[in-house]
Parts: sequence; structure tokens; C-alpha cells
Amino acid sequence: MIAVAECPSCKEGQLGFRLCANRETVVLLCENCALVWTHPNRLGAEQARDPLHPDFARQHPQLQLRSSRWATAEEVTAWGWGAYLLTPDDIVKQEPPEVD
Repeated sequence: MIAVAECPSCKEGQLGFRLCANRETVVLLCENCALVWTHPNRLGAEQARDPLHPDFARQHPQLQLRSSRWATAEEVTAWGWGAYLLTPDDIVKQEPPEVD
């Protein structure tokens, strides 16, 4: 699982990228409360969707999560979520504090 942040809804789970059953669509999913975000430009708590809600399957038939799996970094990037992935350059080594 590529975790990117704490869930803004439940505040307990980690958000990770799932490759949906159609093997073409990547969503952001909370591994705790199972809410999903369907688009990289809509990440507020108010845009979270419940995949167990009856309307979800009708509104998003391509987002079948039953046979989904965690996405690879390449799949995340291909679907437009790449800006949320850390690269080695993003990890900054902190200098230890100087001891007097």
C-alpha cells in the first residue's frame, strides 16, 4: 500500500491508492473507514464517497472495489495522482542539532 496521508474523515486510517476492478481506474481509499476519493483535484472531506452507499455503484460503475487491489506507483502516476507520491528528493535529511 502506498500511503499518502491520514484520512480527513475518520482521522484514524491511512489513505492509499486502489486500482479498481476495471484495471484502469485508480482511487484514493481510506483503509479504515473505506471512504473513497475519485479525482485528484477533489480531495476535501466533502468529496469523500461511501462505496457501500446504494447510489455509488450507479453513479460510478467503473469504480468496482470488490476485486480491486493496491495500485503500484506507475499506475498511480498514469491515473493523474502522481503529484501525491513522494520521491527521494522529497525526503529531506535533517541535520542533528549542534551540541554546545
